[in-house]
Amino acid sequence: DEWLVDVAGNAKRHRQGGIPTRELATALVAQLRVEAFAGAYLGRQRRQSLPVAALWDRYLPVESQRRRSLAAEGGPKSRGATIKRLLGHLEVSKLTVEVIAGYRAKRAQELTRFGRPPAVASVNRECVLLRRCLNWGVEAGVLDRNPLQKMAVLAENNARRVVLDAEQFRRLLDAAEPCLKPIL
Repeated sequence: DEWLVDVAGNAKRHRQGGIPTRELATALVAQLRVEAFAGAYLGRQRRQSLPVAALWDRYLPVESQRRRSLAAEGGPKSRGATIKRLLGHLEVSKLTVEVIAGYRAKRAQELTRFGRPPAVASVNRECVLLRRCLNWGVEAGVLDRNPLQKMAVLAENNARRVVLDAEQFRRLLDAAEPCLKPIL
């Protein structure tokens, strides 16, 4: 049972059983300390972080082939372009829930082509697309982990209120089954 500290000052606990002698355990701890200092913690080389824009550029062909999503590859107003514009300069390792909250706040201040802020559902789709991109980075071996793996989406209010005028109500009543007419 040993705490190992890397060059950046990050501490991580390492536990391993089944070591027959104290001398072997001491040698293993020394080897782990050297690896932690060199950046290859526990046999895994630490990957350098890359900007979100670079990861997105590598992911875009995969997304286009997998989902054939026009929103992912479209023009300057597409979801992918919005992610790159607002988060592209950040390192992937710097992404946190607070950063995503700031992204959502920035998006709420922007206006869509209809002259109003984007719907919560639209911003949720963008955040889920970013999370999917990060998951691909982990699968492809580009990233060690997805910093937004447990990011929650915001609640969406998709309820729509429709008030029928007299003509629309008459057509609905005429088209309804006889058993439904008493409740209309």
